[in-house]
Amino acid sequence: MGRRRLREILREPGKPLLIAVGALALLFVAGAVAMVVLGYDGVWAYVVYAGAAVFFAYAAYLLIRFIPRIKGAFARAAEKSPALRRVLHDYGARTVVFASFAFAVNIGYAVFQGVMGILAHSLWFGLLACYYLLLSGLRGGVLFAEHRLRAGSGAEEPPEGKLKIYRMCGVSLIVLDLAMCAAVTQMVLFGSPVRYGFVQVLVSAMYTFYKAILAVVNFVKAKRLRDPVVQSLRGVCAVDALISVVALETAMLATFGNGEDMLALRAATGFAACAIAIAIGITMTVFACRRLKAAKASPAAEGAAEGADGAQRSAEALPAPEAALFAQREEPAPQREEERRDE
Repeated sequence: MGRRRLREILREPGKPLLIAVGALALLFVAGAVAMVVLGYDGVWAYVVYAGAAVFFAYAAYLLIRFIPRIKGAFARAAEKSPALRRVLHDYGARTVVFASFAFAVNIGYAVFQGVMGILAHSLWFGLLACYYLLLSGLRGGVLFAEHRLRAGSGAEEPPEGKLKIYRMCGVSLIVLDLAMCAAVTQMVLFGSPVRYGFVQVLVSAMYTFYKAILAVVNFVKAKRLRDPVVQSLRGVCAVDALISVVALETAMLATFGNGEDMLALRAATGFAACAIAIAIGITMTVFACRRLKAAKASPAAEGAAEGADGAQRSAEALPAPEAALFAQREEPAPQREEERRDE
């Protein structure tokens, strides 16, 4: 078999090869996790790590290459279902569906960090696991509040309700990332976390790049859509990506470098990420409060304007003598006092 033929097979694999690649990728990743848990550090461990990296990378390439076909098949199936059709054509509904998937990914990553924290007796891993669990809870809270709002108001969701969800999300992000500042302080003051394994670094890197790319792409789309619920979910995604960068940097410095000599870099990155995340929460909270205040002031102003217009229309409808009498009653008190003094 020539190289050209091999490249064609790898570029356009058939179903048997797709199944084999998926099975081998899962097998090698499971083997790599087992090597880390058992603490095996022999030659076969590096063979398993290399196989996991190669097959996982090839599986990711195939997934990216077949995305158009998957989207086409999904679009054809979606046209037969009203719910799927709405997900396909409505960006807001699609965001909620993908946020539900991201919620499950966050839970899985938090459990992964928690297990590694227990096995390594690491406080840093435990703090990261708690943070991701709380962030997952915040994303789930936004989804639940949006569902209740939609169920209570029908198809047209009130903008005030969405703004309250946006404000709640902003306040929660401020509280969460203030707590994360304490975790970063603990990491800086009390030394470097334990050395990571290859699989931990690989999983952390994949999660970070996934979150970073997703946050950048969706931030632009959410800003263009201007939906408070969608922007709440995108704000959570952006904060998730920021903290993931801190976790990845910590993992790489602890594994491939001397983390004790780079405390300043770790502290700067950690506190900068927390500051940006807190700024995102403050911006969301202030924006929501201003919009809610404007929404409350708007009905009062409209009511006053309608009252003035009604009085003017009533005066115009009266006969001339009665209209003059009505205008005289509406004159300011100082003007009537001056007329009495002139008399």
